[in-house]
Amino acid sequence: MKKVSKLSVTERRELLKSLYITIFLISTAYGTITFLLPVFAESIGATYVELGLLGSIGSIVYTAMTLLVGLMLDRFEKIRLFLVFTAFGVLAPVLLSLTSMVSQLFALRVLLGVASASFWVTASTLSADLSPPDEFTKSVVRYNVSWISGFVVGPIL
Repeated sequence: MKKVSKLSVTERRELLKSLYITIFLISTAYGTITFLLPVFAESIGATYVELGLLGSIGSIVYTAMTLLVGLMLDRFEKIRLFLVFTAFGVLAPVLLSLTSMVSQLFALRVLLGVASASFWVTASTLSADLSPPDEFTKSVVRYNVSWISGFVVGPIL
């Protein structure tokens, strides 16, 4: 693949469209899991304390991973990391479908924190890198619309 700096504006726009579609699709899964996990946890017997711990653990892992992934993006090829993180993130919905105990949800929430932080940091970085300089604001708006709409559509579906 050509270096980003050598891509034409048309090539950049096409890559960005593909990225936005990917972000939307993955956001539907992550949004569904994020918002419905407490409901599912309660249905299998989670207490209020366990629900609070699930949220806290997810946030702690997410925060730590954003810092780690940011460092990784400075050292490794962003596209490959994006593909690896995206594939890794597919595990979360699959494992959720296999979960039947509250204790398993804690491991799942850690995995979701790792996967989502990795995905979001990489996707936003790629969006910024691929954006034609004079269209940066539009690219940021489209990036945000793609993930926000996925977070809305996912739980509704």
